[in-house]
Amino acid sequence: MKKKIFFLGMTVLILSLGLAFVGCKTDDDSGGSGGNDGSLNGTWVKGSDKITVSGNTYEWDTGTISYKGSISYSGGKATATTTHYKTGSSDWQAVQGGSQYTVNYNYSLSGNTLTISGLTDNFSSMNGAYTKQ
Repeated sequence: MKKKIFFLGMTVLILSLGLAFVGCKTDDDSGGSGGNDGSLNGTWVKGSDKITVSGNTYEWDTGTISYKGSISYSGGKATATTTHYKTGSSDWQAVQGGSQYTVNYNYSLSGNTLTISGLTDNFSSMNGAYTKQ
């Protein structure tokens, strides 16, 4: 009898934990004000520029300098905040406090082509069509 009660208790515990995880909203759920719907996940290349997106993080390698940080996107708009950078084969360096920068840009997807637009100033060369690798 004790084994049956223990088994029943464990079954109820496992089911309730499973339902709690399924019912919880995650950071990756798109909810209107930014997020990540997974559509940009992967590696995108345009000439020497390579962008790798995984979840809510990105790495942008220009061939001479690389940046990484957080990204959110929704409805054709993206916001990327740079937290680290490196040049050549150096180690990643943290961008210090107020020096962190955020860029906003537009994007569109068509098959294996990601088109980025709206970047200005030092980042305007990063606009254009990227192919998924």
